[in-house]
Order: sequence, then structure tokens, then C-alpha cells
Amino acid sequence: MIIKKWIQAGAVVLGKEHKERNKPCQDRIAYVKKGGVHAISLADGAGSKPRSEAGAEEAVLAICELMATEFDSYYMRAESGLKTDAEYQKDMADLKKEIVSRVQTAIAKKVAKGESITELPCTLLFVAVKGEKLFLGHIGDGVIGALMSEGAQGSLRVLSAPENGGAPNITFFITGADAEKHLRLITGEFKELKGIILMSDGPEEVLYSAQQGLHENAKKLFSNFKGVKSADYCDALSKFLSKQISKFSYDDLSLNILYLTDVDTASASEEYTNYLFEDVNEMITLSSYSYFLDNASKS
Repeated sequence: MIIKKWIQAGAVVLGKEHKERNKPCQDRIAYVKKGGVHAISLADGAGSKPRSEAGAEEAVLAICELMATEFDSYYMRAESGLKTDAEYQKDMADLKKEIVSRVQTAIAKKVAKGESITELPCTLLFVAVKGEKLFLGHIGDGVIGALMSEGAQGSLRVLSAPENGGAPNITFFITGADAEKHLRLITGEFKELKGIILMSDGPEEVLYSAQQGLHENAKKLFSNFKGVKSADYCDALSKFLSKQISKFSYDDLSLNILYLTDVDTASASEEYTNYLFEDVNEMITLSSYSYFLDNASKS
């Protein structure tokens, strides 16, 4: 029997520069599964602001909850369908305005007396998946990539590249007055989707280039997840960031991965098979021998 199930793992590691300066890690990640939606997010707080991690924390939680709750509505509003170009552009502008407002409202809860929301700036990357439908949002640097089931080993695809303001250390934030202008939204059906990876600009330095896209080694971050429990893989990702990526980047380091595991129970261990059946709300028949275990349908 072939079992397919979305599983998530991520890690956040304090960068060398922040460690040397006795500053906190300002990257944050989140994951929410609900109503058949799996949503992951990542935010990188601006190093120039001492409390930007508070903004990043609220941003990742708010956007995941928002996407899990509003996925169907947002996806429909983002479709072009029979709309004129003017109607479509207005709908997208309104949707961006709503998303920015909802996230900024959440961040504003952490604003201290005498501060403004601009004191808690952060980039924001997020992807929500429901069935074969995908909704993506990105403001600032960092990379959103995908593993597609094309070829024997699958293929990597950059879904959203970093946006920098003319220099590597300049970017855009969800807290900015121009956030709506820089928020990029992408929707569509991805029948061959096997996995999503979000990375902050720390890992981006090593695993991505504007000329070549995602490095082939990024595939291992997906393949090494197969047959491994999420908690164990979170530990593995943390070690990967702290022992490998930190050799090349002094920045805070974060990854968030959503992976559609594909396991033949005839060859998998009983322990891992039992693990996959934990927290399952529905078993969806894909074929006479293949099933999708949905652990988000009623969460």
C-alpha cells in the first residue's frame, strides 16, 4: 500500500553575528493545518531594529491562521476567470490590502508604548496548499522553492525569488507603508507538487543564486525527509544550519519545509507506518493501492 501525507519540519538558528553581538535570533517560522489546508510561513526580522523578532513572531502565526481560514475565499478572489483585466487587477489590489492589513493588525499587538509598527519590521514568506491548489505570498528577500515530481529524482523550481532594493542588504517589509506594492501573490493548481521550501536570506546565500536558481543540493532537504519523523527532521535541519550553512553565512538561519511523503508500507518500518497514521482525520483513496492521509481536514 502506498501512503501519501503532507508532513512539515523546520528550524531556526541564531546567526554568528547576532551571537557575537549578544542579540536574539530574529527569524521565525510557523505551520498550521486546518480545514484541509496546510500553511507554512517564515519571517526574517530586520537586524537594524532591536525588537523585530516580535513582529516576525506575530506575522508568521497570523498569516498561517489567515490562510488556513480564508483559503477558499482568497483563492477564488485571486483567480482571473471571466474577469476583465481591470476587474482582476482591482481584486488583487484589494486582496493584497486585506492581507497586509490583517498581518499588520496582528503585529501591532506587540507594539510597545512610544513605538510604531515600523519598529517591528520583517519580511514574510508563506505558502498554503489544499489538494492541488496553491496560494503563495512573498514580500522581501528569502526564497520560496518547490520540488516537482518531474524526472526520476524530481526537479527544483523557484516559485518566488528575493526582492532587494538595489543592494543585498536592502529589502522590503510587511510593516512598510509600501507593503501592498511589494507583496507578491501567486495562485494555481500544481498537480506535480511534491514539496515546498521557505528559506531566509541566510540559507539563501548558500542554496540559491539569481543565475542558477536553487542549488541541486536543496533536493536532499526533501529526500532526506522521507522515512523520518518530523521532530527528528527538525533536529536534523537545525544541525544542518548550525554546522554547515553557518560556515558561509553570519546571518540568522531558517528553513520551513512542507513535504508530501510517499511511502510503500511493504518496505517501511512498522514504527514509521504507525507514525504516519497518527493524527489522521480522513483517508482519501487515490487508487486501488494508493491513499492520501489527510490530517488537516477537521483540525
